[in-house]
Amino acid sequence: MSKLKIMFVDEEPDVDSSLRSMMDSRFGDWDQTYVSGGEEALSTIMTEGQFDVIVTDIRQPQKCEADLFKEIGALHPETIHIALAGAADNDMVKHSLGFANRCLMRPSTAEEINSTIIRSLKLRTLLKDEKLHKQVANIRSLPTPTDIYLELIAAIQDPDASSGNVARIIARDVGLTAKLLQILNSAFFGLPTRVTDVLHAVTLLGLETVQSIVISAGIFNSFAVKGMGAMTAESLSNHSIRVGSLARSISRDLGLPVRVREDALLAGMLHDVGKLVELTYMRDELKQILDMSRLSGLPFRQAELAVMDTGHCELGAHLLSIWGLPDPIIESVAFHHEPGGAGLIEPEALATVHIADALLAASSEATEMVSNTLDRSFIEAIGLSEQISRVGEVQESTT
Repeated sequence: MSKLKIMFVDEEPDVDSSLRSMMDSRFGDWDQTYVSGGEEALSTIMTEGQFDVIVTDIRQPQKCEADLFKEIGALHPETIHIALAGAADNDMVKHSLGFANRCLMRPSTAEEINSTIIRSLKLRTLLKDEKLHKQVANIRSLPTPTDIYLELIAAIQDPDASSGNVARIIARDVGLTAKLLQILNSAFFGLPTRVTDVLHAVTLLGLETVQSIVISAGIFNSFAVKGMGAMTAESLSNHSIRVGSLARSISRDLGLPVRVREDALLAGMLHDVGKLVELTYMRDELKQILDMSRLSGLPFRQAELAVMDTGHCELGAHLLSIWGLPDPIIESVAFHHEPGGAGLIEPEALATVHIADALLAASSEATEMVSNTLDRSFIEAIGLSEQISRVGEVQESTT
């Protein structure tokens, strides 16, 4: 088996903090190449051919650099591109969204970059059909994150972020504010009092919970899609909110850490975002899937695999990777139907999303929602069998 070809693009290749000094012989299984900018990167690719991964650390972003990397992406859409940016480099983040699959916040350690590369490669292999892989990689009209979204992602990374500051960021977007308040005042959250403003919401529910809801709402609002049968943007949104809310509740009941609870909420709210991709970009295939599921009785997930050899789990993970969501969220979305195949970044968050989706599948009348049963072997493998004994009837209730 040939070595993976990795290109590191660094504006400052000679300083101690450079990528070259970080990515040393510890990663000798890679064929590593170091270049100093977009022009040299393009020239190297034209000479040496395709690279499996490109890692870019551009500290002074320029549109011309972004255009060069977009050109590289057009030549080799299968290449995984990871960009590094500082928390304050909003321009770099905006430019990188045009070409990068992932955006890591600087400073990132060699181990973090290594882990991101390995997991990005693993997620990429989920798109098993090469023709479909290229089709997805060539979708250039995927929704673009708003400035509000980018600021919230940066706030997530900032340990000093305040409730007031986050509330002010959200309040600048009237649509997101309205959606946030609508979700919070719905029966899904069961709050004891009505929430009427963002700061009240942040104070009542906590910073990360509100961020998760806004990020989810922002992604769903970015799709303007026409429904197909019982599958609509509204039905997917409502189901996803219920899964996220229940996943967080389960994680709380199991005594899991706060970080896991919040990841469970966001992953649950985004677990079916791949179906929005199908509704928008793969309507012919989706119609075949829905017809097969309706006529044969196959669960939606199995019909997806029969028609496309992939499905909403993989497509959702692909989209969220482009949008720069954290690895535990991406992995929970990718494996929420088959958790045993995950790399276990944060298995408890994945487990609670998997359990919540299984619980709610039985109560759904829409065929495309009903496809999940509890993977008991996975639950046992991560040591949660005893804790979830109270949901032991899930397997029977969803068959």
